Amino acid sequence: MFSSSRHQFVGIFTAASLLAVAASSAQATISAADISGIFYGAPGLDIVEVTPGDFEPVGYVYPSMVYTLPGVFGAGGQASGAGMGLGTAQLANGALLGQRGLVMTSTGTYQLDTLGTNSVAGWSPAGYGFSSAVAVNASGLIVGNSDLYSADGTQNLGGRAVYYEPKSSVAHQLALPSGYTDTHGYGISGTNAVSSTGVIVGYANSFNGDTATGLQAMRWNSKTSTGQVLDKLPGTGEYGSSTITAAVNAKGTTVGTGNTFDSNGQLLGYSAIRWDANTTHATALGNLGTAPDGTYSSSAAAINNAGTIVGQSSKYDADSNYQGERAVRWAANATAPVELHSLSADASGISFSAALAINDAGTAVGMSQKYASDGSDLGMRAVSWAAGSVEPTELKLLSSGSNGESFSYAFSINASGFIAGTANVVGSADNSFYDADSHAVVWTPGGEVIDLNTLLSPSTGGEWTLESAYSISDSGWVTGMALYQPAGESSDYAYARLFSMQLMMPVPEPTTTAMLALGLAALALLRRRRQR
Repeated sequence: MFSSSRHQFVGIFTAASLLAVAASSAQATISAADISGIFYGAPGLDIVEVTPGDFEPVGYVYPSMVYTLPGVFGAGGQASGAGMGLGTAQLANGALLGQRGLVMTSTGTYQLDTLGTNSVAGWSPAGYGFSSAVAVNASGLIVGNSDLYSADGTQNLGGRAVYYEPKSSVAHQLALPSGYTDTHGYGISGTNAVSSTGVIVGYANSFNGDTATGLQAMRWNSKTSTGQVLDKLPGTGEYGSSTITAAVNAKGTTVGTGNTFDSNGQLLGYSAIRWDANTTHATALGNLGTAPDGTYSSSAAAINNAGTIVGQSSKYDADSNYQGERAVRWAANATAPVELHSLSADASGISFSAALAINDAGTAVGMSQKYASDGSDLGMRAVSWAAGSVEPTELKLLSSGSNGESFSYAFSINASGFIAGTANVVGSADNSFYDADSHAVVWTPGGEVIDLNTLLSPSTGGEWTLESAYSISDSGWVTGMALYQPAGESSDYAYARLFSMQLMMPVPEPTTTAMLALGLAALALLRRRRQR
C-alpha cells in the first residue's frame, strides 16, 4: 500500500516537488561518492595544412587561463542553465574572425550568431564579428552581446545588447530609448544578467550628439520591451558619471555599482546601488568607512529572491586607516552594510574577502585571504557565510603546501547548496604552494569537496585538466575552463577549452517527515477534488 501511494504522489505532484524533498535532505544523505558526472567539452582548435607547408588554425581559441573573476574580460565559462553551459571563444578559420558565444548542450555545441559581420578586409578580415553568451535562465532564454554592422558590412556600429530564444542561435537586438547612439548610429550596450522571470539588466552608453556621456544602467522588463533607464547617483564629473548593473532577482530588483561625485565634480568613489522593482530610483548602499580624503568604495555582486544583496566594500577604521577589502551583505530594503568576517588578517589588520554569490536560502559564497598566526600569507580560500551569520566557513581544500599554503575560490552556489569553484593541487615534487595546478571543484552541502577531474571518463579523448568551475545551475550543470592536451602531443601543445558537466546524483529516500508532509498535502488535494 505504501508503494502504491508513492506512485500516486508522482501523479499528483510535479517532479520539482520531489526534487525539493531531495534538496532538503541532500546534506544528510548525499556524499561525494554518490555523485557522478556527464562531461561535455566545447569544440577545440585544429591546425590544418591547406597547402604543402602552409598551416592555418580552424576552430575555437579560448581565453588564456587567468586567475580572475568569472566573466571578467571574457575569462572563464560564463553561465550554467537547465541542461546547458555558456561561454565565449575566438573563432578561427584561417584568420581570427572575432569572438563567438557558444552554448553547450547534451546533444552538442552551437554557436550564437552576430548582428552582422565585417565585409571589407582591412584592420579586420572579412567575416570578422563578435557575439558573446553572458547569462541564461531556467527557461533557456540567453542574453549576451553582439557587434552590429551596417547592412553592407562596411561599418561597425558598436556593441549591442541581445537575446537568444531557447535553443536558437539567432541574435535579437534589445530595444533602447532614444539618445543611446551618436548621430552616425554608433552605440555601445550590453547585458549582464537575466532573471527567472525574464527581466534583463545591462548597460548602455548615453550620447550628447557625438559625445559619449557615460555608461547608464539599463533594465528590460521583458525581451521585447524598450530598455528602462535606471537613475544614476547624484553628482557628475567632467566626463559625466556611470552606473552598471550586476544582477537581478525574480521581482526585478536590480543591483550594481556607480561612481559618485561631490558638488565640485570631484570623484568621491564607487557605491553599490539597488534599484527596486517597478522604480528607476537609485538607492546608494552603505560602505565600511571612508579614506582620509573622504573617498570610499563598495560594489554589489548578487541578489537573491528575498532581496538580500552581497558584495564587497573597502574598510577603514575610525581613524580612516585602510583595513583592506571586505565581503559585505545588505539586508532586503536596507542600506546599512553588514561586514562578513574574513578568515584572518595580517599583522597590520589588513585582510581581503569578497562575496560573489548568494542563494535563496541566504548562504553566500566567495573568498577570503588567510594568514598564519605570525601574519604570513597562506593564500586565498573559498568560504561560505550562512544566512544570518557573519562568520566564514572555510571550504575544504584539495591539498596544501608544506607550510599550510593553498588557494581556492568559490564562484557560484545553487538552490540546493552545491558550490562551484577552483582549488589547487600542490605539486608532488617539492610539495610547494608555487608548484601547483588549479582544479575545478564542487563542494557538497555537507562540506565535502569533489575534484571534477575524478569524474572524467578515460574515453573523453586527449587529456583534459578541468581547472575552474565558474558556475553551477539548480539542475546541477557546471560550466568552467579546462586545459586540453591533444592526444599524442606534449604539454607544450596544451590549450584552454571550455567545458560543462552535468552532475548526476541519486535522489535520496525522503525522510519520514517529508513523506508525511507530502501525504497530508496529497490527501488535502484529493479531498478538494472530491468536493468539486
